[in-house]
Order: sequence, then C-alpha cells, then structure tokens
Amino acid sequence: MTEPLYSDFNGPNAKSNSQALLCGLYEGEAADPYLVSFLDHCRRPEGLEDQPLEVDLEDHVSFWRKMGEHKGSEPHGLHNGHFKAGVASNLLACCDTIFRSIPFATGFVPAQWCHLLNFAIEKKPGKIRVDLMRTIQMMNSELQANNKRVGKSAMAYAEQHNLIPKAQHGSRKRHQAIDLALTKRLTWDLLHLQRRPAGWISNNAKSCFDRIVHWVAIISLMRFGIQWRTLRSMFDTLMKSKHRVRTGFGDSDRVFTPPTLIPFQGCGQGNGAGPPIWVAISSILLGMMISKGFGFDFLMSISW
Repeated sequence: MTEPLYSDFNGPNAKSNSQALLCGLYEGEAADPYLVSFLDHCRRPEGLEDQPLEVDLEDHVSFWRKMGEHKGSEPHGLHNGHFKAGVASNLLACCDTIFRSIPFATGFVPAQWCHLLNFAIEKKPGKIRVDLMRTIQMMNSELQANNKRVGKSAMAYAEQHNLIPKAQHGSRKRHQAIDLALTKRLTWDLLHLQRRPAGWISNNAKSCFDRIVHWVAIISLMRFGIQWRTLRSMFDTLMKSKHRVRTGFGDSDRVFTPPTLIPFQGCGQGNGAGPPIWVAISSILLGMMISKGFGFDFLMSISW
C-alpha cells in the first residue's frame, strides 16, 4: 500500500507492470528485504501461459443445478432461485451464460453487481458481542457464480503445474485437516524419539480475507493462470461497490463508501473466490520461507 508500489500496480501502467512482475522483469524499487523477496517469488515459471476463461452453457447449467436455492444473495439482483429455475429453459440459460461470459472476456462491471450487503453472524453459537462476530458480505448471484468459476479454474491450473507448495493443505482436493493433524503428531513423535529441540507456533491470520491488498491478490491469481481482464472485472466490482448493512431491523437505506480515493481492500468474507485467493497468496509466502531455509524434511518408515 506504499508508494511507488501502490501506483505502479493500480495506476495506468498496472497491467504492464503486473505482467512484467510475472516474468521477473519489473524494475520498481523496494527497500524492504521481505518485499523484495515477495516480488521475486511472484514470478511465474517459464513456459506457462494464461488460460482464457469463459462460461459455456454446460458449465452454467451444471453450476446452477448444484447450487442450493436457499443461499442468500445481495437483493439488487436476481435470487439464486431465479437462475436455478432459468436453467430449465434453454433460451434463458443461453442468455444468462452470455451475460456471465461478457465480464470474463472484457473486464466489464455490470452496475447491479456494485452493491454489497454487510451483516454479522456468530462465529460461536450464542456469542453475540460485536467483536466476537464475523462480518459477511453478500454479493450479486451472477458475480458469485463468476467468482467461484475463477477460483475453481485457478486451483485446477495451480495443481496441474505444481504451483502450490506441499506445505499448503488448505482449500485443496484430497487434503483434509485430519491429515495435517496426523502429520503434526508424527512430527512431534519423531522429535521426541530423536531428542531434537523444536518449537511449534499455531498462528491464526486474523481477518485475513478482509486485509488482502487487491493488487497482491491480482498478481497471485495471474500467477495461477487467470487473465488480467477477468481479474479486473472481479476487483473493480469490489472497488466500486456501495456497502449497506443488514441488521435484525432490516437493511439500511443509507450506503457507505471508502472515505478516501483509495478503495476498501480485502476480497470479502463470503467471496466464492476467497479461499483460492488465499491459497495463491500463501503459496508465495510459503515459497519465501522455503527459500530462506525454514521448515525441514525427514524420512520415516511410514514415508515408504
């Protein structure tokens, strides 16, 4: 968020600078050694290209048939149930498919997408103190469908090209929390047997989805093969959106927007692409740690 980085990746040369960073050709200045390391690890391996992202009729119909009708959405647009019913008509499904594909292909942001509804839910049942609750952002149904499409495509590309470190267990297929817990237990058993000193830190990245810097998320997803114009549609929507608040008394009539020219950051709790975005960013962070020698490898009988 500091200069000149913020202007380099949000100003008129943002696209060219982002593509240069992916190729390792960015010539911007960075004094902080950790920032220098981060920019170095944003580079995408040679030979990999962007994957054009579009929605075809089969994808659209399959998605909405599986989507639960009860899930809420921002009320300025159509409800999930409208789209779920629409796939029963080939004509309506074709029209909805085209409307979803245009933002992917052009970076266009439909006006009715630019509304976000904020409301707090309990993180733990019965805990209704404001500081113990989590603010969720309800988004337009079409926007959410596209967000999930972006996240799914990014993860498939990253898995195919081995862009996710082995230490990254979250939000991945064939990876479960119980597997990570078992790895932790076996690691400590081995350390005890060998009488080796070690330490373990359990760190929860508080409100991480709400603190993600947009240009960092864009670079990270471009590294996972998503095209610039597709990402501009997603993040320009977040930047331009007007926010309202839902409480037990109903939805607010007044809206709020950023107090300065700098838009709110974060991808929003409840964003369908949120977990893949965090995987993309944390993959770079894990790569930084590995390059500095943090972490360890060992061989056990169970490894075979």
